[in-house]
Amino acid sequence: MHRRDGDERVDFFVHVCHWQGEPINTEPEKCDELRWANVDELPDNVIPYVRKAIQNHRDGIPFDELGW
Repeated sequence: MHRRDGDERVDFFVHVCHWQGEPINTEPEKCDELRWANVDELPDNVIPYVRKAIQNHRDGIPFDELGW
């Protein structure tokens, strides 16, 4: 996702098919929580551009722009 939020950013998202272990929050000052969630029941505080990227994936949209 090419986005503008004060400055210009490019974010890459990947679809992971298999995972072992638990995710670890290595930046607790930047992230409230890190946990597995059902994609149909995402928490209210999911960052808007992340929510948009998830929806784009579900809709088959491989690239998007936000904030331009």
